[in-house]
Amino acid sequence: MSGFSWISVISLVFYLFIFVTFLVAKKNDRVIYAFMVLLMLLILWNGGSFAMRSLFWPSVNFWHYVSVYGVLLLLPGYFFFVPSFVGQKHCFGAYFWSFVFLAIAIVNQFTGIFIPPPEVIRSGGQTSFVYEYTWHIYIVFAVVILCIAHLCAITWRYCKGNQIALQQMMPVLTGIGILLAGHMASTLALFKGFPLDIISGV
Repeated sequence: MSGFSWISVISLVFYLFIFVTFLVAKKNDRVIYAFMVLLMLLILWNGGSFAMRSLFWPSVNFWHYVSVYGVLLLLPGYFFFVPSFVGQKHCFGAYFWSFVFLAIAIVNQFTGIFIPPPEVIRSGGQTSFVYEYTWHIYIVFAVVILCIAHLCAITWRYCKGNQIALQQMMPVLTGIGILLAGHMASTLALFKGFPLDIISGV
């Protein structure tokens, strides 16, 4: 394996195991379906990363954009999961943020302006993948922060007065925060070439 692809393998196997576990379970609750959608997006993200770092056919760029679609649509997925988890109807934000992040993903696919494909560097029998971000990535981070703020607001609205539900949602919100921190840190020169974003997703 090259370019830290083993990290993607570990996270991919982890998500696949959970997905299969829920797949064979009785699915008589919409919260299970919403959670499975989240798992599918995580599998798309990590599977694309693994295939890219393993240099699978058809190309590095193809699997890069598959992975990008998975990670960008992850937050809208939480907008469907949170209301389902607390027994509420889906809010308008679920559809609004789905449109926003899908639009970002499509624009990025054709321009590479936000999350460009990595530079493949081969040296000493090793292959590494180095991302060269521009200031445009911070536009995505700004949108992500707004989305997370909105998600926290509706979570508080749904769980206000229900401390048990709020405590159950805290690990979800904490995980989203760690995910954001990992992606932001991965843009720093200190972590160039290291898949800190994938690690934060585990």
